[in-house]
Amino acid sequence: MTYHYVWLGWSIGFLLPWLTLYATNPPFRPVMWRVSLVTAGFGLTEPIFVPE
Repeated sequence: MTYHYVWLGWSIGFLLPWLTLYATNPPFRPVMWRVSLVTAGFGLTEPIFVPE
């Protein structure tokens, strides 16, 4: 098993609860989008801090 699949597994592991919360809590959807967009910036800078 390569590390690419580990990253995919963890990504899906975080995406499923997010989708569940998004689907079950309509009043919080705008807040979830804003927070997700802000934290996506941290994810985009990850290659700078994670060694290859």
